Amino acid sequence: MDPEDMMPCGDCPVCGEMVDHSEAGFCVDCGGAFHWTRCGTWGDGGHQCENCQEEEDHD
Repeated sequence: MDPEDMMPCGDCPVCGEMVDHSEAGFCVDCGGAFHWTRCGTWGDGGHQCENCQEEEDHD
């Protein structure tokens, strides 16, 4: 694995755990780095964390 893949991106806004580049998606709404495989998905035109998806569903 490339050492750059293990560079931290910050804490996930969904689960609060550290995210590294190998597993990061960056939310188009809040800009936060989240765990792509478990805390978000591809949203409307870009990556979207679960927090922003839930807010959009309630609008």
